[in-house]
Amino acid sequence: MIVKETHGTTSAFINGIFQRVIWVLGEPVLVCVLEQNGLYVEFTCRQPTMERFLGALFITKRILGLDQNIVDFYNKFKNDPVIGTTVKKAKGISIPTIPDLMECTVWAIIGQQTTISSTTTLFNILTKTYGILERFGKYALYLFPQAKEV
Repeated sequence: MIVKETHGTTSAFINGIFQRVIWVLGEPVLVCVLEQNGLYVEFTCRQPTMERFLGALFITKRILGLDQNIVDFYNKFKNDPVIGTTVKKAKGISIPTIPDLMECTVWAIIGQQTTISSTTTLFNILTKTYGILERFGKYALYLFPQAKEV
């Protein structure tokens, strides 16, 4: 599958690498994911600890939807007259999720805008206004703001 390179405020997909900065135990962690003989995930932070690594792993699995039971869904809908063909073509794809309740709530509210463009614009304004720009070497992404910052 060819995926267009994108660079958003909180995540980017460049040169085949998905990048996202997340909060883990009060510190920003850069998550880089690429497909290389399976799924390769790398975490970068300023103060690495085992607890932070496990927290980053938990959040990353959630973001990528790796713990979703997709087999039941595909089995149930593969012969559906309306979506069966699409389900068969997309077999194996899980639904990415949002890492925390604050970001999920914001997306739910601003996602009610009339267009994807207006939703994305509002999300980017909020993130750039209240989020924190984090730099990890050549990567620079915003951390989504926490509730106390908004």
